[in-house]
Amino acid sequence: MTAVTTGRARTVAAIRAERLPLLQRPLASYYLLLGSTGALMLLGLVMVFSASSVRSYATYNSSYAIALNQAIFMAIGIPALLVASRLPIRVWRWFAYPLLIGTLLLLVVVLIPGIGRNVDGATRWIPLPGRFNLQPSELAKLGLALWGADLLVRKRRLRGDVTRLCRTAVPVADLSGGRVVADTTTGPP
Repeated sequence: MTAVTTGRARTVAAIRAERLPLLQRPLASYYLLLGSTGALMLLGLVMVFSASSVRSYATYNSSYAIALNQAIFMAIGIPALLVASRLPIRVWRWFAYPLLIGTLLLLVVVLIPGIGRNVDGATRWIPLPGRFNLQPSELAKLGLALWGADLLVRKRRLRGDVTRLCRTAVPVADLSGGRVVADTTTGPP
């Protein structure tokens, strides 16, 4: 009799779940985020193809070369995204400081002649083997976001005191952002 009751209870729970409005179901926000991310990736791939097909054909004799390169990076990024989403928060908090310090150092290293690559008057890239370039300012964004989140968790008692929080966060943000802004150009020389 208990098996029948348990089966009936599951059926009733399933029926109740079906009656919930779509956006009030337990995993609705997860699927919205997943769908939005997928749509943005697809739209980005279409935009890369649209913007680069002529140049790609002129350079590589194929309209798809640059878009294919973008698709390869997406194929690498999706498993990396899945792995990163499963990491515990303590790993991200531990990773924040080395990433922030490392990117601040890379923002200085890029200025060393012979290491940094100058494009249209801006020295922002470090050439890597193959056709790859490292742009430290992109890693600095991630490092700053992780460090800032960790700062807010550590200083949670100061959340109401914005001035004291800014005394810590603003100088670090100025270090990384100021270096990038100092190299800004208005266009080709």
